[in-house]
Amino acid sequence: MDRLDVFRLARNADVVSGSIRLASLPRLCAGLQGCSGDLRWHARGRIDALGRPALRLHLQAMLPLRCDHCGRPLEFALVAERDFYFVDTEVELAAIPIDVDGPAAMRAYVPPPDTTGAS
Repeated sequence: MDRLDVFRLARNADVVSGSIRLASLPRLCAGLQGCSGDLRWHARGRIDALGRPALRLHLQAMLPLRCDHCGRPLEFALVAERDFYFVDTEVELAAIPIDVDGPAAMRAYVPPPDTTGAS
């Protein structure tokens, strides 16, 4: 996958999407009754009310499970959304208060791309 410029995504309110084969997610597959199917995702960039660059990630999949009560197969519809906020520096990251009673959100420091050509 190419590198995603999350700041541009947020500024432009762009949307990106795709899918991932469940079979390529070994930790998830370990708890499933089969690994066929896909995890579909899409992310929408935005600037929140406080001017912070963010994206909302939406995940969706049908997960083949087994009922613990009766032992029969069970198809579980996974639908999840999570907000991610991005900052340019670790100082900005440390300045964001953590609200343990508020909505859960992920915060990420995104280092600038290496423009020196070094890997």
